[in-house]
Amino acid sequence: IKDKVIVRYNLSVNDLGNKGIVYVNYVSDGIEVYNNTIVTSTQTNYIFMTNSGNQTKCNFFNNLVYNRSATAKISMHRDYTFSNNLFYSENGCSIENLDSIKTINKNGLYVNPELTGPIDTVSRTGYDNMYEYTLGQGSPCIGAGLSTDALYDYFGNAANNNIRCASNA
Repeated sequence: IKDKVIVRYNLSVNDLGNKGIVYVNYVSDGIEVYNNTIVTSTQTNYIFMTNSGNQTKCNFFNNLVYNRSATAKISMHRDYTFSNNLFYSENGCSIENLDSIKTINKNGLYVNPELTGPIDTVSRTGYDNMYEYTLGQGSPCIGAGLSTDALYDYFGNAANNNIRCASNA
């Protein structure tokens, strides 16, 4: 039996993603990628990418992707499911192949996630800065995700069915 992999409650801000911010090149019994917040840099290439020889089943759900790149791409292969993910691109930016993802992203959203802080191009590090990437009170992500077996979110709050890595709501 191969390993099972879970990638959850990550905050990725201004990563380049030349091979993918989420790069699946690992054969396993299953990979779940959920409740992550990804804010691309203006130079991001691949957001999600898989190795063409990968025979792994992957489930992507409850992820928030805030795109600030005009050249972002999604390169996925067979046996992948998408559900309850939010993809949003700032003006002048786009994600190549997003139309094909829309056809399989069950209950997907394609609107501004209404994050609490300003999204700027300067990469700031530190625990205090991550609060800018939580959901605002009126975010469409609130209640729009699938339930998971997680008890707590990234901030230690009781987990709920929001699309994101953490929420103030």
